[in-house]
Amino acid sequence: MEWKLDNDSKIPIYQQVVDFIEKRITYGELPPGSFLPSERKLATQLN
Repeated sequence: MEWKLDNDSKIPIYQQVVDFIEKRITYGELPPGSFLPSERKLATQLN
């Protein structure tokens, strides 16, 4: 799932990140027990 932050959105960036992670869980892209990327790697992916 490709995704970019929307800096012009009224939704705060932290909430956009939470929503993205929740969607990946819902669609089965993050199965139980899987690890999230490190904060630095996630920031690089989203920048």
